[in-house]
Amino acid sequence: MWWWRLDTKSKMMVIAMPQVLLLTWFMFFSSPIAPYSGDPRLEGIPELIDWALEGGLQAPKLKIIMTERGKTMISEEDHPAGPLFKVPYSLLLCGYLNEAEELASNPAWAVIAELDFNEHWSEALLMLAEKQKGKSAWFHHYLDTITKREDLSLPFFWKKKEDLNALEGEWMRDWLVYEPRREFDTYWPKVQKLVRDNPTVLDPKVFTYENLEWSASLIWSHAFNSFRGKTAFATAVPVVDMMNHENDLETWWEIDDENQLWVLQTNRDIKKGDEIVINYGDMPNVRLLKWFGFALDDNKYDAYFYRLPLPEQDPQYAEKLPIMERIGWDWVEVTKEGASPELLSLARIITLEPSEFDWTPKISQKAPPHIRISCSNERKALSFLLRESEKLLAEFSTTIEEDERLIRSGGISNNMRNAILLRKGHKVILKAVKEDLNDRLLKEIC
Repeated sequence: MWWWRLDTKSKMMVIAMPQVLLLTWFMFFSSPIAPYSGDPRLEGIPELIDWALEGGLQAPKLKIIMTERGKTMISEEDHPAGPLFKVPYSLLLCGYLNEAEELASNPAWAVIAELDFNEHWSEALLMLAEKQKGKSAWFHHYLDTITKREDLSLPFFWKKKEDLNALEGEWMRDWLVYEPRREFDTYWPKVQKLVRDNPTVLDPKVFTYENLEWSASLIWSHAFNSFRGKTAFATAVPVVDMMNHENDLETWWEIDDENQLWVLQTNRDIKKGDEIVINYGDMPNVRLLKWFGFALDDNKYDAYFYRLPLPEQDPQYAEKLPIMERIGWDWVEVTKEGASPELLSLARIITLEPSEFDWTPKISQKAPPHIRISCSNERKALSFLLRESEKLLAEFSTTIEEDERLIRSGGISNNMRNAILLRKGHKVILKAVKEDLNDRLLKEIC
């Protein structure tokens, strides 16, 4: 699911050059269909396209090719700015919008709709409700061609020990892997009860833990979040929901209730031969990996997040904590630019001595977060951050150079490659922060 759409400005689709290396999801294309060369990775795509076109999909002339990015969508014609894809509601795997007979008549959906689940869990169950119908399902061409379970790339579905071990040293591993698993495991008993209470409607052989992992992963990573008034809903769009990502692009989509269409638009002309890509959000690798299952090499938006310790035995713990919470102490973002004002401010508060604490009312109520408190406090704050950065770097068992060699060597899984890209980027940032702190300490502070 594309959480960035909930709290950032809408984006608009444009074109990227194919040399940018990205991990991809599947693509879907309109007629005429380009040659498929018998590649087994493209199996089922022609049937999917026929189904979508017969269902009313409107799209430019496109072809699919295999590249190092995986399945890649290429424009077969020039296309002007404006609507790029128009998808009828009947082609949307969305219980909220799709009132087509093929979906509304599924008795399993009626049972699922009664649950007090959020929109993403409901859609994951709806996907299984369609899956249990097999080849008779309205969406079976879509379900037959999307990512298989063994290819799931969201970290909380990683099963191989070597993939998980590649995240060693990342304090955010809990956020990436185990926190989502805990959430998943709170929902699973509710699903089990639903299946037990409705055995003639929900097939226990389909509504399994493993299948729910599969469908939840696809909905969380593929579904478009939208709003109708104050109502949020998620929808899987079998035409556009797996396009490749590119930074610095803008895309937007909207629902057209009058014409019963989901519309994706672009504000730039598309040239024949260009790859069509979409921006999942200009975000750091840790978020790309958690929500979409990939990381970028040399991601210009990459960031590391500090969690600075405030010992409970600190004499001013009760006074310092509210100030730190105001700044946002649990996730302090830094980039290759060095120590951020927020990080410096938190370090100043943590290292405050009781004799300096008369500054804190000003810091808490009036002063900007980057204010200096005193010369001695500034030195202590910078030294404290330097020690913390060195500790964080020491948690990693490999160097940046070793990570780069592993990436170049090949022969590793996509999941391991993404984990290495994540940790390498974080080491680069931590190293830049260290250099910044050392520079500040060498300069005249006061």
